[in-house]
Amino acid sequence: MRTRLSKLLAVTGKKIIIVLDDLWEDEESQLDELKGMLKIGDSGKVIVIVTTRDEAIAKKICTVQPFKLPPLADEMCWNIIKQKSAFEARDDKAQLERIGRDIAMKCGGVALAAQALGYMLKPLTFGEWESTSMVHGPDVSVFTMHDLVHDLARSVMADELLDASQFRNIGISSFRYVVLKDCSKPIDSFGISPAKIRALHFLGCDNIVLHGDAFSLVKYMRVLDLSECRIQRLPNCIGEFRQLRLRKLHTLDVSSCDNLKRIAESVADMDSLKILNVKDCDELDEPKIFRSNSFAMLPHFIVHADDGASSSNIGLLRLANPDELKISRLELVKSPEEAQSINLIKKRRIEKLKLHWTDDCERSVDDIQVLRELLPPSTVNEFEIKGYNSTYIPRWVVAIAHYLPNLVKIEMEDLPMCSSLPSLGQLQNLEKLAFRRMGNITKIGAGFSGGNAGAFPRVKEFELKCMPNLEEWNTMYSYGEDGVKEFMFPNLKELIISDCPKLRLKPHPPRAKDWTIQNSNNVLSSWGERGHNGAFFFAPGTHLQVISCDVPLYEWRLLHHLLGLAHLKIEHCSDLSSSLQVIKDLFTLQSLHLTPYIRDNDQQKLPEWLGELPNLQTLVIDGYPELDAPADIFRKLTSIQSLRMLHCKNMTALPQWLEELTSLKQLEVSDFPQLYNLNKSMRHLTSLQSLAIRNCENTPSPLEWLGSLLALEELIILDCKSITSLPESIEDLTRLKELQISGCPELKQWCDSSWKLAHIKEKPEGHVGKQSKVKDNATKKTGNDDKSKKKQKKK
Repeated sequence: MRTRLSKLLAVTGKKIIIVLDDLWEDEESQLDELKGMLKIGDSGKVIVIVTTRDEAIAKKICTVQPFKLPPLADEMCWNIIKQKSAFEARDDKAQLERIGRDIAMKCGGVALAAQALGYMLKPLTFGEWESTSMVHGPDVSVFTMHDLVHDLARSVMADELLDASQFRNIGISSFRYVVLKDCSKPIDSFGISPAKIRALHFLGCDNIVLHGDAFSLVKYMRVLDLSECRIQRLPNCIGEFRQLRLRKLHTLDVSSCDNLKRIAESVADMDSLKILNVKDCDELDEPKIFRSNSFAMLPHFIVHADDGASSSNIGLLRLANPDELKISRLELVKSPEEAQSINLIKKRRIEKLKLHWTDDCERSVDDIQVLRELLPPSTVNEFEIKGYNSTYIPRWVVAIAHYLPNLVKIEMEDLPMCSSLPSLGQLQNLEKLAFRRMGNITKIGAGFSGGNAGAFPRVKEFELKCMPNLEEWNTMYSYGEDGVKEFMFPNLKELIISDCPKLRLKPHPPRAKDWTIQNSNNVLSSWGERGHNGAFFFAPGTHLQVISCDVPLYEWRLLHHLLGLAHLKIEHCSDLSSSLQVIKDLFTLQSLHLTPYIRDNDQQKLPEWLGELPNLQTLVIDGYPELDAPADIFRKLTSIQSLRMLHCKNMTALPQWLEELTSLKQLEVSDFPQLYNLNKSMRHLTSLQSLAIRNCENTPSPLEWLGSLLALEELIILDCKSITSLPESIEDLTRLKELQISGCPELKQWCDSSWKLAHIKEKPEGHVGKQSKVKDNATKKTGNDDKSKKKQKKK
């Protein structure tokens, strides 16, 4: 090349113009060599014109002041579209002109975009112009790309973009952007010239170990994307990038590498690295590299500032544009200008944003000054603020429905000084809302809903936690001149109220289906008795969980309003004494879970009102030291089908009342450390289909009554070392399909050698000798499936 250029420039008597179009080379030594080649001969007769999309390159190669072309006017873009789409020859051009001009405005003054759109629109009908997904409001930044536009873009970049996952015969070529599927080979084995590559993406590599030379020859690469690969570690050459002269690497993306366990600490020495994305790397250890000040760790960025420094490292986020971002330790930001410099509002890929300050730490700047400059882009749909310590919130938070209209989830936590909540009722897409540890909030009223009709139309989950001074929540609000009243959350499914000791709900219970109330007595008791005209105010609640409440059960007047209550869970509540009215309220109950409140040597007994629940089908008794109760109580439970007895530490034998539950189909006995006798009452459970005995280490064998359970289909015995064999009558259980044994070495050995289990043939895994292996494989498969589902959900 140098020889040919030298001969060309040596020709006398001619003026020469050389155009270097779309230059991307930014290595100064290469540019200097190029300029040296162009100076051969009489420099006065040679004019070199360079075009580039990178202003930094223009400044490096130019000998005169670079000229920056302004974007085309919208009218010029429209003229290009008309020309390429044969607009003037169309019969419907009068109707199309308005749509076409709208499309031209969205070209941003880029001629290539206008040209591509013109070609695309040429064969389309009027309806297709109108519905081609190109005409949107000015705040929309994500569009559906038409197949023709995609094909055109690929053809324009044909000599720069290689997708080796789709093409096999590549040939020796130079590409700037490369996508590969096989990371087990060095890159030059694909016939690619590594020197030109600027961005390299390994797509879904299944290799556990990345080949050491996979990209070691790529000297000028800026972006390395290993996201969603199954690698466990990065090769040593990553840590030797400086020695390999890979001085341009700007972004390293290992997000969603589920198996990645380690990143070399020497990565922190790469001066050029600005972004390291470790999102969803659940197995990754946290070495010192995570505390580096030289690059932005994503998606969780931690602000650092050295003692006495005048600035923090938050400026590293200027170059980042992730889909998820969490910024912690914002109290270390030194000035509002620092926060403003990252241009958060322009990072329009962000969908999830978390802003965290640390409690009880000194600030250089008031939190409100920092938060004011961190206005998010409108693309954010999940927003969390934590540790904010100013009394007031900036305007964009007050009017958050205007600035972040797409929010689906909001969480505000640890805002101790904040005394009012922003108006959130007009967020039409909001589904989940949580306020935690906001000690200055005393009331949730009409201002919270915004005062307009249709507040919180889609909110499904609402949580109030650790709000010690919150006294009142008006569950309804009025609007309009007539003062029409509506429920604040008309479609609420789950309501969680925890550690709100002063809170009272007025005037009516919210329309939640699932309630959780913890350490918030007034929410249970501060209701009037049911009146004759109260039917309108009944809530549709079907699930109620009550934890650590001190008021006695007969004062739980909330139950008067939950006519359809089907599932009740009571944990650590001190007084379960009831009343006739409460028993009536529990008539519809189908499942009940009881965990007692144990104080000192107090031996709580099962409540006698259990026998007044004729529709009860499932009962869980968890943590009662003793299970003594009159048999008459359980004789009335004619509908019960499932019983779980858990963590009964003082029980030496199963309760005698067990034989009264003749309709029982499922029974679990778990964590009875003193259980020495599975008594003969088990013989009466002739409808039992599933039996599980877990962690009963002193329960002896054989279980002679087992042969009486002729309906049994599933038998599970886990961690019961004293059970060493099964009775001979096991062969009478012809319906038994599944036998699961674990943590019982002698019993497992007996089962493996016993011919009495030969009749269990319907499922091979039913035999314990094969069961363990099948279960292990199933567990592994489930684990992988769970990871896959988790990854798809995060995308």
